[in-house]
Order: sequence, then C-alpha cells, then structure tokens
Amino acid sequence: MAARTASERAGPRSGPSDEELITGCRSATPERKRELIGELARRHHRGLLNFIYSFTRDRDAAEDLVQETFIRVYRNAESYQTIAKFSTWLYRIGRNLALNEIRNRRKRPALALNRRVGGDEDGGEVVAGVAGDDMA
Repeated sequence: MAARTASERAGPRSGPSDEELITGCRSATPERKRELIGELARRHHRGLLNFIYSFTRDRDAAEDLVQETFIRVYRNAESYQTIAKFSTWLYRIGRNLALNEIRNRRKRPALALNRRVGGDEDGGEVVAGVAGDDMA
C-alpha cells in the first residue's frame, strides 16, 4: 500500500484541491497568488518540515528550508505541470534544498566553542573558532 500524505490522511477537505490552488496562481494577481500559496503552506507546512528534518536533523535549518521551499513555489508556480500531484512537486523542491544544505555543510567548516580563556573557571571568556582548529 502506498504511503499517504498528511493531507490525505486528514480526510476529505472542503474547497479547492492543491492542484487547483497552484494552477490558479497562473492568472492571479500578486496578492491573490500570495493567498493561494499561503493556503498551500498551511496545508503542507508540518509534513514538509518533518520530511526535510529527516534529512537535516536540524530543526532550525529545516524551518529555513521549508520557508525557502515555499518561496520557490511562489516564484515558480507557473512552471508547475499537472502531470504530477502538487505534493510530489513540493516535496521534490524541499528534498533538493535539503540535499543542497547537507552538501554545503560538508564544504564549510563548523563554528564551535573551543575553550575558555583567561581567569578561573567562572570568569573565563568563551572563544569561538573553527572546529578542529587549535587556538593558541
């Protein structure tokens, strides 16, 4: 049995389908387009957040990527093709952004709190540095 999305598990929904909302963006004013994408974001935020978090294992990064996903949906709504469900397109965008984030993390060093400097245990200052660097 195929996995169902959160919106499918929630049961029937009154109002337009996701596909009707996204295709409605094609002829919409910018204000109406924001409303339509906003409704899609309300429907899919939690599920997309959990999906992206499963890649990043970082809640803040996942939140940022969900926001970026919906920005991309807004910018590219006209390129959505009805051959796929909207959720398939949405989750593909989110997946690609998550994989890019993971790839970029490997390229940039992590900032870590290395050690306290000066004074006793209570009065020292924490110094930040690149993880793995020995600070003299």
